[in-house]
Amino acid sequence: MMLKAVSELLRSRRIEGWLVGGSVRDRELGCYSPDLDLVVVADAAVVAREIAKVLDAPWFTLSERHGACRVMARDGHVDVATLRGGSIWDDLAQRDFTVNAIARRLETGELVDPFGGPAHL
Repeated sequence: MMLKAVSELLRSRRIEGWLVGGSVRDRELGCYSPDLDLVVVADAAVVAREIAKVLDAPWFTLSERHGACRVMARDGHVDVATLRGGSIWDDLAQRDFTVNAIARRLETGELVDPFGGPAHL
């Protein structure tokens, strides 16, 4: 439900977004995780505020330096970060492990895996 609501919001606002990191890793492993990690081509605070409104949940800034916010929903949380670098590939290149440098484009479901992360799962 949370992912569907977030996807519909981004689509309606024409905001490009990806599931990243642990959200993708857990889904690739077939594990359920109530939390979503998003990267968006927009101001994370603006997007978090809108997600919070849709989910009727509070939100707060996690890191001003990294442009990251968290929405605390009833069934989990949504972390929203502004895209770092000029592309999703640039953003993923700044992550700590190959298994966290995987993204799934929300609009199409396309898997973006520049470093072979699934092979390390």
